[in-house]
Amino acid sequence: MPDIRRISLPDYLAAGILLLYIILGSVLVSDYGVNWDDDAQRKNGVANWQFIHGDRGPLMATTDKYHGPAWEIPMISAEKALHLTEYRDIILLRHRMSFLLYALGTGIFFLFCRKLFDSSWLGLAGFLMLVLSPRIFGEGFYNPKDTIFLVAIAAAMYSLLLLVTRPSWPHIFFHAWITAFMTDIRVIGIIFIPITLVLVAILLFQNKIDRKALAIKLLVYLVSNFLLMIAMWPVLITGPFYHLFHAYQQLSGYVAWDGLNLYNGGCVSSLSTPWHYHYLWMALTLPELYLLLFAAGLVIFAVQVVKKKLALNTQDLFIGLSLVLLAFPLVFRSIKGSVVYDGWRHVYFVYPFIVVLAVYTIDNLYSSRNIIIRYTTIALVALSLSDSLVEIVRRHPFEYVYFNHVAHAIYHPVYTQFEMDYWGIGYKQAIEYFNDHHGAKGPIYVSFQHYPGDRNYDMLPAADKEWLIDTDTAHAQYYITSYRDYDRCPGSYKQPGILQDSIYSCGDRLYGIYILR
Repeated sequence: MPDIRRISLPDYLAAGILLLYIILGSVLVSDYGVNWDDDAQRKNGVANWQFIHGDRGPLMATTDKYHGPAWEIPMISAEKALHLTEYRDIILLRHRMSFLLYALGTGIFFLFCRKLFDSSWLGLAGFLMLVLSPRIFGEGFYNPKDTIFLVAIAAAMYSLLLLVTRPSWPHIFFHAWITAFMTDIRVIGIIFIPITLVLVAILLFQNKIDRKALAIKLLVYLVSNFLLMIAMWPVLITGPFYHLFHAYQQLSGYVAWDGLNLYNGGCVSSLSTPWHYHYLWMALTLPELYLLLFAAGLVIFAVQVVKKKLALNTQDLFIGLSLVLLAFPLVFRSIKGSVVYDGWRHVYFVYPFIVVLAVYTIDNLYSSRNIIIRYTTIALVALSLSDSLVEIVRRHPFEYVYFNHVAHAIYHPVYTQFEMDYWGIGYKQAIEYFNDHHGAKGPIYVSFQHYPGDRNYDMLPAADKEWLIDTDTAHAQYYITSYRDYDRCPGSYKQPGILQDSIYSCGDRLYGIYILR
């Protein structure tokens, strides 16, 4: 944990920004609508809740039992404790809790970068690059899986760093809990068990960890991790190794949706995305300077390896570990051809490692004796962070469809080349269009292209449902589409009616509102 005697200005800045982020986020969370996964994730949480309370049938009957429920169970527990029954209240609680956990996770990432680079300023830089990434910023408010796993893996890196630098009992138990929680969100998190053992072995070989009592502590770590894993994933009680194996099998051959992705101007099946799919998405949706700093970090680290100038200290080991944990899932997906859809959200968890390499670059550049390089680095980082903040503000609440400046320069308009609101979040704003443009208030009959439209309609107050009525397309006056799947595939789009208006984000069309009759 941070030494109170070393707390400095950037520590106070990070704490203040995190507090502001949480306060502001608690207000902004209601700006985001229901997404495709909200109901499915909640259903899984309810099944796990029923399992815990004696009714095992619903959970055992579904393959969703292999979707880690470590975060779903607390959300259902909170829902039950507050006696919530209204759909709107339930969804807002879920989003608020997910945002709060994500925000706290970014704070842990600050502590990780601060300790790894032995600098509060570099910790602050890493924290801000994590928070001020527009697309991930938006998804932090409602994504119950990808962004939660992102901060869980960042927390696991921090707990591992604490363990290898000082393997005290609190650090042992903290790391056991974090790695169990991460595994119980996505089973791939179990990889941190062998990583922990290998890293400790390396440091033992280098005589950088006191051997006394370490063996018993590692044994306690393994046992605690195993027990906590079972405690947070109820189905494991009936056979931990059996279910972990089948959870991994389901993950490696996961097929939940066989649809079309608009990608690079064409449409590709979610079951056969090209090898470069997630690389291009990352290149076009992360701020440019973050990527340049990351690329420079790769070069700097490679040069150090070639020149054998690595001290193989704790920092070098964690930089190397970050590279492995970044490269392995991306290369594995490219080679194996794993199912990928909806941008690169399935691999959001690699983003902290990109930031680590970017901060590594900043550290090296600022260590230069050339004052011009040092101050140019500070200026460019400040400029990039400011630009990301501006993009977040101007795009709100559509930060999650952010594309960087290079993307907009190459692809014009971007919305004709890549998927936009694949989550269905913006159906909320499309529905609100009728509040703004139909003062007489109906009755107005609307239908939606996708299921999230109906669920966002369910979020409306009862009074609004009296004049705005959700119906099927055959009886609707208006049709609202997010242009997902085939609707934007070249040569396949069919005009559902007369386009009356559109919902845009910085020039990119997200939704169309059509008059049918």
